[in-house]
Amino acid sequence: MACSGVSFMVFLWVEKRIAPVPLTPLRLLFGKQYLGAYLALAFGNVAWYGVIFYVPLLYQVNGHFSASTAGTSLLPGISSGVIGGFVGGAYLKRSGGTGFRRLALISYPLVTVACVGVALSSGLFLGAVPVAAAIIALSISLFFGGLGNGGGMTATLVVVVSVASPANQAVVTACVYLYRQLGATIGLALISVVFRRVLTSSLGQRLAQARDFGLDITELVRRVLESLDYLENLPVETRSVVEAAYCDACRAALIVCSGLAICAIIFAAFINEKRRAESPLSSNTRDETPDSDNVTWQSVERGRGSSQSEYFYN
Repeated sequence: MACSGVSFMVFLWVEKRIAPVPLTPLRLLFGKQYLGAYLALAFGNVAWYGVIFYVPLLYQVNGHFSASTAGTSLLPGISSGVIGGFVGGAYLKRSGGTGFRRLALISYPLVTVACVGVALSSGLFLGAVPVAAAIIALSISLFFGGLGNGGGMTATLVVVVSVASPANQAVVTACVYLYRQLGATIGLALISVVFRRVLTSSLGQRLAQARDFGLDITELVRRVLESLDYLENLPVETRSVVEAAYCDACRAALIVCSGLAICAIIFAAFINEKRRAESPLSSNTRDETPDSDNVTWQSVERGRGSSQSEYFYN
């Protein structure tokens, strides 16, 4: 992680100070015109990734499902994500391309509700309620979360393309995916740290309250994280303790996802929907063409048989 951070800083320094033609102009990577959409997508995306990562594990450990059945449990969220994308696109078309912020502010609260709903529903596996009730509750939460994630991704991706000039649309699209993947990598690493710490702490507390099983907690956590098949080798009493601790850890991870989804809502409020004019290029500026609706491109004849494009502000 440290090397990655240093490499990224070197990349930014080269782009700003050295590169005659920057691969990614910093005004497109960090400009206020796009930053709200970038960050909303990054936080909302990692929150949803956390849900779809830990829900199958919850089904496997606490629901005693196979890996294939646990993966099938994600279908409500995946299918609703497609629906959310189509509905979001239809909404933007009807609104004339001006409802990006509104769509994001509608979508990301659904992701937050899904994270909270899954966190609360996870405890149903440990209660006296039927397993079917837990499955229904989780499926409903996943469905709404998928709707929110699909709509939010549509809003944040389309708005940066709409705001950027045609010359910069490819670059800002690449920036969208950079923020998306970077947020997912860092966010999932953070969520995994929280999951491991809570799992270790909960196992220690539960084993201390129960009779001495003669187990090394650190070794037990390591083996459980390596493979869930290790649970099959544990005695029934020990396995029930591990399952309860695993549920606590999943709930903590999903609470972190809820916080990340709330951050997505906050940044969605700063999504810019208007293309802003920029000052003309100077001789020492390495950025591309101005982002402005007020630029008219004309072809001006210079010399014999040659032409040069210039831009003028209306």
